[in-house]
Amino acid sequence: MDSHCAACQGFISYAENCLQRHFQDQQFVRQQCDAQHGGRECLVLYRSPICSALLVLSDGEYHLALGKHTAPFITNQQLKLDGSQGWYNVLDLLDRQANPLQRLWQTFKRHKPNDLAWVAKQLDGKLAQLTTLFK
Repeated sequence: MDSHCAACQGFISYAENCLQRHFQDQQFVRQQCDAQHGGRECLVLYRSPICSALLVLSDGEYHLALGKHTAPFITNQQLKLDGSQGWYNVLDLLDRQANPLQRLWQTFKRHKPNDLAWVAKQLDGKLAQLTTLFK
């Protein structure tokens, strides 16, 4: 466990810069980190008064997930963001609320691989509503 997140500080700086406004609006505070493989894989846990957020760098891909405060900080096994372990990928949550013709995942995979700035833009005006799902 790298409690200072030094091994993956580049990823954290990029992600927090992209999501800064959203994290501030929802009062997310960094709580815990786990860096593995020299920072090529990183998990960063944030807590807000309403729910938890998890930034994930794995296999060169970036993800943002939401979960209840009871969602476990899983570091020694394969993390799933489908809700089975308490974490939900924000793009999946947004997709469920979107018009079926506006499928975010299809757009993301086709045009914006690995771009948290694009994810942050998709959260504009929607993150507050998503966090209420975890009360």
